[in-house]
Order: sequence, then structure tokens, then C-alpha cells
Amino acid sequence: MKFSPSLLLKELSVLLKSGLPLPRALELLSRRKSEEAKQILEIKTSIERGEDIVRAFRQSKLFPEYVCEMLIAAQTGESLEKIFSKASDLLSRMEEFGNRVTGALIYPALVMGFSIFSVVVVLEFIVPKLRKILLSFGRDLPLLTKVLLWGAKFLWWFMWLGLPIGLVWGIWWVKRKGWREVHRLLLKIPVAGTLWLYFDLSRWSYTTALLLEAGVVLPRAVATGGNSCQNLYVRESLRDVTKQLEEGQALSGYLRRYRFIPEFLVELVAIGEESGTLPEMLHNASEIMIKEADYLIERTIRWLEPLTILFIGLVVAYIIISVILPIMEISSAVKL
Repeated sequence: MKFSPSLLLKELSVLLKSGLPLPRALELLSRRKSEEAKQILEIKTSIERGEDIVRAFRQSKLFPEYVCEMLIAAQTGESLEKIFSKASDLLSRMEEFGNRVTGALIYPALVMGFSIFSVVVVLEFIVPKLRKILLSFGRDLPLLTKVLLWGAKFLWWFMWLGLPIGLVWGIWWVKRKGWREVHRLLLKIPVAGTLWLYFDLSRWSYTTALLLEAGVVLPRAVATGGNSCQNLYVRESLRDVTKQLEEGQALSGYLRRYRFIPEFLVELVAIGEESGTLPEMLHNASEIMIKEADYLIERTIRWLEPLTILFIGLVVAYIIISVILPIMEISSAVKL
């Protein structure tokens, strides 16, 4: 059975809620997870040696980096099972999204694969023979067929020249601008960028709320929560916020300057600051963003498969017409 980090975290959460200490819970799980037993026991050994939880989990390489950053909120040991549960939910949602997208694209991918194979056969073997026959009758290929051939040649040259040139230019651009700028642009990708942003901000909101509930001061809580974000642009932007907080500015006022932060998150933070319920408002914001991500995933999956099949159908129809037209030309030439 494939290892699931979300399932392991959920099991840890349940065992901790039942009253077991973390080393004992890890030992029990190592007996059931034969393939990952070594890494789990390494976590247990590290914790028993006195290392902090974050370092022990990071060294195991079993979990994404943001999960380890979320565990910083558990240094007091008061809400470790909650963090495991929340991290498990986030991981399972991301895994479910990946599985749903993969499942929705299996059929279109198979159709596209066979379509590409058919196009190659048509362009390499059938169309050249049809062209020779038409030329023998003093005619040339129809315009639609010529456009298909031109498009195929363009794609061929693009693969051999365009992609390497684009790769070299991309490496140069990243070295010049840095990964922070790359991550900023990735947030603008429809659907994928929004989902990445919502998952990051949900982790930030939840981790920051836990830290505030544990008595951590706001600037440090915001900075530590920001480390759980995978997007460098979001992470560093939240680090910049901490400088303003240390100078006495309001969190909501500074968050409002960033266009990528949803308005409802800023409003909830503002309400929390005014009413003294910031941790509760951050918890609410985390739940809202998860629900928004779920809704976006559901809507995307609903439209992705039919649109993909429609696109493939149009491409295949064009190819079929491009092949039939020369055959009709040959037929009319023979009749003449």
C-alpha cells in the first residue's frame, strides 16, 4: 500500500487524543508501517534524545516542509494533536485534488495519445502519398490540409529549437529575477494559482492562530506561520508584515496593501483586532479558505473533462477533414 502522510498524521492525532505520549504513538505506528518504520523510529529516537519536534520530523523526510513548520506551534505541547489533525486534512485535500484531476484527465489523455499517434501516421505516410497523386493530376493539396502540414512543421521546429531556447532563457530570467518573482507569477495562473494561495493562507491562518492561543506575541506568530507557506512570494510578504507589526501598525492595515490576499481574510483580521478575538477569526478564515478551495476544485473538475474532450474532438475533426478533402480532390480528378 502506498505511503500516505495524511493518514499517518491522522493516526498520530487519534493516538495522542487517546492519551498516549508521542514516542509511544510513533512506536505503535512503526509496527504497522513496515516500509516507513525506520524513519518513524528515527523520529521517536530523536525526540527521546531531547531534540525538538520540528527538527525530528524534518529529518525524517516523510512530510512536506510546511507540515514541519506548522509543528513550530506545538512547542508548548498543548495542541500537538490539533496540528496533526489539521495538517492531515490539508494533505488529504491536496492528495484528493491530485487524484481527482488525474482521474478526470485519464480518458482525455488516452484519446489525445491515440490522436497524436494518428496525426503522425497521417502526416508522415498518408498525406505525402495523397499529395503525389494530386500533383500527378496537376492539382495541389487543399488549403486546410496545407495549414495542417504547416502547423505540424511549426510544432516540429518548436520542439527542437523553441523549447531549448525557451529553457535557456527561463534559466537566465530566474537567475536575474529570482524564485520569488517566479512564485509571484505562478499565483496568477487561473485555478492552480488560486488553490496554491488558498492552501498557503489557510496554513498560515491556522498556524498563527495556534501560536497566538499559546501566548506567542503577534509579530513572531505571524512570521512563524508565514514559514508554513510554500510560495516564496507569500512567505516573504508575510515576513515583511512582521516588521510593521513590531512598529505598532495593525496587521489588517498592512495586509490590505497586498492584492493577492483575499478581502474577506483582511476583514476577519480587522474584526479580530478590534474585538480581541484574532485567533478565533484566523481559525474561521482558515476554514473559509479550505471551503473555497474545495468549491473551486469541484467546479474545475466539473468543467475540465468535457472541455478537454470537446477540444480534442475539434482537433480530430479538423484532421479528418484535412485528410478527406485530398481524397475528394483525387476522386473528382479521376472522374474528369
